[in-house]
Amino acid sequence: MNRTAASHSVTAVLYVMLFLAPLTARAAQAAPEHAEMLRYHLACTINENRASLECEAEVWVRVLRDSLASVSWNFPASASVRSIRDETDNTIKSTQGVASPDGASYDVVCSIPPHLSVNDSVMFRIRYAAAADTSSFADSFIGRREFLLQSRPLSGWAPMISGVRGSSAKPHAPVRLDVLISSEFRIVAGGTVDSLFSRGASTVWRIVRDDAAGWDESFCVAGSKDVQPVSAPGASGMCGVTLYTDPSVFHSGFAASLTSMLGAASRYYALQQYRPRYNRLTFACIGAASLHALPVKSGNLVIVRNSPAFGSFDSSMFTSTMDNVWLHETARVYAFDVPDSSYWFNESWAGYLSTRFLFAGADPADHLQYNERSHLVMRALDFFPTYPIAAGRSSGLNEDAVFLYKGRYVFMMLEYILGAESFDGVMRDLYGRSRTSPPSIAALQELCEAAYGSPLSWFFDQWLYRTGFPEYALTSETVASPRGTFDVTVTVTQRGDLFAMPLNISFETAGRSVLKRIFMKEEQQRFTFTFSSMPTKIDWNPRYLVLRWIPRFRIMAHARTSVSFRVFNRDIAASEREAELTLQLDPDNNVGANGISLFSLGKAAGTRKDWVKAAEYFLKASQQRDPVGSPSLPLLGLVRHGNVLELLGSREAAIGDYRRALEAAERNPLLYAPVIIEARRFLDQPFTPDDAAWYQAY
Repeated sequence: MNRTAASHSVTAVLYVMLFLAPLTARAAQAAPEHAEMLRYHLACTINENRASLECEAEVWVRVLRDSLASVSWNFPASASVRSIRDETDNTIKSTQGVASPDGASYDVVCSIPPHLSVNDSVMFRIRYAAAADTSSFADSFIGRREFLLQSRPLSGWAPMISGVRGSSAKPHAPVRLDVLISSEFRIVAGGTVDSLFSRGASTVWRIVRDDAAGWDESFCVAGSKDVQPVSAPGASGMCGVTLYTDPSVFHSGFAASLTSMLGAASRYYALQQYRPRYNRLTFACIGAASLHALPVKSGNLVIVRNSPAFGSFDSSMFTSTMDNVWLHETARVYAFDVPDSSYWFNESWAGYLSTRFLFAGADPADHLQYNERSHLVMRALDFFPTYPIAAGRSSGLNEDAVFLYKGRYVFMMLEYILGAESFDGVMRDLYGRSRTSPPSIAALQELCEAAYGSPLSWFFDQWLYRTGFPEYALTSETVASPRGTFDVTVTVTQRGDLFAMPLNISFETAGRSVLKRIFMKEEQQRFTFTFSSMPTKIDWNPRYLVLRWIPRFRIMAHARTSVSFRVFNRDIAASEREAELTLQLDPDNNVGANGISLFSLGKAAGTRKDWVKAAEYFLKASQQRDPVGSPSLPLLGLVRHGNVLELLGSREAAIGDYRRALEAAERNPLLYAPVIIEARRFLDQPFTPDDAAWYQAY
């Protein structure tokens, strides 16, 4: 087989993404726009044996300003520019600019003919080569059996076009990518993928995107010699789902069941008359998993790294939306396509749709809904300072948690207030309006108020334009009346910031449940209800219909906030304060949050290189029961204890920790996959000190 020719294909993909990716923050701020992309063709050859790329890009650019004299291109440090020519094959004068401060890239400034004026076009034919990252833990890699190429604005190896982009006011220019690679590879991409022809032992694949998708979505491409497709067919008005997996590492029953569930979810969303953005969503599982590797999401393509969990199968996977990237990304296809300033209508709405689908097949009284809601409440409540939802995705500080959990719950509370039928009608109307203008909070509030029959500014102002959560305390008194009835007086007191909110109170009486709704808006209010028999039980806010502080969730919030302060702010003092407060509030670990706090204290000690104290905290964390929502943490504590032992000079003792953690984790790979990943990693290679590691969540 011609190995060199076989590897050529992968290179091309990589660089197409470079030119089509969004501008860096520096370039994006340049105004006014001085050029636009008209057409983009890229031909690449990938050599998987040498992890190298050979590419030729042909990019047609239109001049939008008379004074335009040059165009700057940004290349990764690993790229070597061979030549830059125009459409008549004349050399375009170019000069190499300065390297970026981190040394990851450099600029090449290309002159354009002085006679070009507004609306004239010029073609850049750029030949370049590069070496790829072959690390199994890297975000982007090329290997002998698989590869992943992605275009990201600030990636360290992907070159970009600076100051030239598709206009945001109209569909982006069409993109075509031809990839030459070994015929053993199957290519997976977000665009239309066709196998064109064979050339020796290699095949040319063509990926085409002619829709309005962003440039960065056009050239996220994966390839593997081992994956096979499992599909859930789509239909008119719905999105089909295809999952590419390696049967030797991904349980075939899991793949079939997972695809079936995603197909059912897609049908459910389509029945609600929510419009999909794509005709098909493609998942591909390639690459070795790492604890910190997040899924790569690019338009209608989602790359998930292989995990030990995929080798097992358990139907419990389908009883929760927590960390269920499959269901969430399928729901996102039906979410609104909005800018970051309106991120609530994308991330939060997709989360709501995931939960709604999960609840559709469940009895409202069963534990599935209770568990899902309690996990959402627990993850939404946090003492870490955040921006309100209405501010949009303007900050990196805990923004994903705000939109994924709190934002989702706000939609759930709107459904609770309006009623499911009215809420569904409102959202269908919002989808209809989005055909001509993007959704907005004001438009949604207008539709909700029309359905509700009165103003809802109290709801939108406090949940979307404010931060914080309500906290209530309830007491009750029952008095028998001379008529043989029972008067129950309920006193509700608000603590902290005042919220206006309808609350449900459930009374168990004479073998049946009676539901009463009150409207709470003051610091303290009393409500009296009369029953024919004495209530035996009073429960309020059943099934967590309203997002609020609850004592046990408050303790868990302190533990989670200790993680947030370390990860997002690198504020070790605040992190330790929250962790120690958790231990003081619940010394017996009744809530199950102490493992998180002890682990966080171990990480804090690691930032100071206090290895003895770090070892003590990690060992204590490993002896706690599994925290709710973080089942892997105790065993990860044992792995981190081993890491510290290595820093203290005892590799042999550390190996003992890794083996014990691995043995326990392999009994339930679905639950403890992160532990398996980390324990195997450090059994294979010694722990290398890295200051940044102590600031990561796990």
